[in-house]
Amino acid sequence: MVSEARQMASITHKIRMELLTVNDVYLLSTFRLPPKQGGTLFGLYSKKDNTKWLEVSVVGKINKVLVRYLREDNKLHSVNLQHAHVADGQSHTIIVRLSGLRGDMLSVELYVDCKQMDSSVGLPELSEIPLAEVESIEVRTGQKAYQRMQGFVESMKLILGGSMSRVGALSECPFQGDESIHSAVTSVLASILGEQTKALVTQLTLFNRVLTELREDIRDQVKEMSLIRNTIMECQVCGFHEHRSRCNPNPCFSGVDCMETYEYPGYRCGPCPPGLEGNGTHCADIDECNVGWAGNGNVCGQDTDLDGYPDEPLPCIDNNKHCKQDNCRLTPNSGQEDADNDGIGDQCDDDADGDGIKNVEDNCRLFPNKDQQNSDTDSFGDACDNCPNVPNNDQRDTDSNGEGDACDNDIDGDGERVWGLACQRGAGAVGRAGTL
Repeated sequence: MVSEARQMASITHKIRMELLTVNDVYLLSTFRLPPKQGGTLFGLYSKKDNTKWLEVSVVGKINKVLVRYLREDNKLHSVNLQHAHVADGQSHTIIVRLSGLRGDMLSVELYVDCKQMDSSVGLPELSEIPLAEVESIEVRTGQKAYQRMQGFVESMKLILGGSMSRVGALSECPFQGDESIHSAVTSVLASILGEQTKALVTQLTLFNRVLTELREDIRDQVKEMSLIRNTIMECQVCGFHEHRSRCNPNPCFSGVDCMETYEYPGYRCGPCPPGLEGNGTHCADIDECNVGWAGNGNVCGQDTDLDGYPDEPLPCIDNNKHCKQDNCRLTPNSGQEDADNDGIGDQCDDDADGDGIKNVEDNCRLFPNKDQQNSDTDSFGDACDNCPNVPNNDQRDTDSNGEGDACDNDIDGDGERVWGLACQRGAGAVGRAGTL
């Protein structure tokens, strides 16, 4: 840790000394960013209070490079460089040039893949790094942050001094020597124009720079307002105070995972469950069991009696009821009724209620009654007879109240007790013999 701190202090001290003598600084970097992503690419910061002395960031959503630096009045100044179409999943090389460090006005230029995309002139001067602050200044890069966004920083160089032609050679960009051209133009102006004319040209140049910067600021505001308007339109009824998850409630098919994304519609569904096909939002069954087979449509087994239940249990992961073994393999029973819960269905169980009396002799086939008591001597034992004391082999129960018509004093369940037989069925029928 001590050696790293000393190495960082040595680097920042060298940067400070070079900045006191050079006129130009270049940041040359090759990187790749996913669509609409961005983040800090390079920066010089104070470890004490995290003050930005110089920072270069990519804002992928609105295709710009943001340069921020500390002015001589210790205020942070921001420069927006447009047309930076670098957040598209492809590898790009950018050059950010800060020139005029030894003059009265600072200018910043942006080059993307060897083409100048934007510039800003007439900027406030860059503050010097105080000698006492050298050990507290550290260099940070976006290497780890870009990797977390599935991108990468292939190379990065901070070049102090030199010309565009030399920097271009490092990135295989054929720039011509701009310093020599600028010197030649200056010499020609000095020989032709007088001092007053040159002063006027200087004022006009400065005025033009101010207008250019104002135009850039207005253009940035228009783009940002457009982005805000589009975001609100996409959000529609969402609130501004908290983020609304696109995956709550889950828009995907039941059992399918939902993942939030930056692309429309804001989410992506995982694959459909086994045995189904679709896009994750909608899934449909792709497998069906053939005739003579049963199961959940994905796993099938032989079904001898064709009642929808397999002869043997099936290893279905969804625990589908049609994967359970048929409790009557040779007798169709789609309801799988089993009164005594012995694993043998009522349709094929010779003692369905498990009372020890065979079905053919049992007067209550589905209700256990070992004593076979039958008080009214009809065909139904007391345990299953809806009129245990009145013979009624038809077991009719008009109002379905569990009490047979033969012994129910309100057959139709209308609340009126019946004296005679004229109105035993049909609530409110004409001819009721009388009521209590």
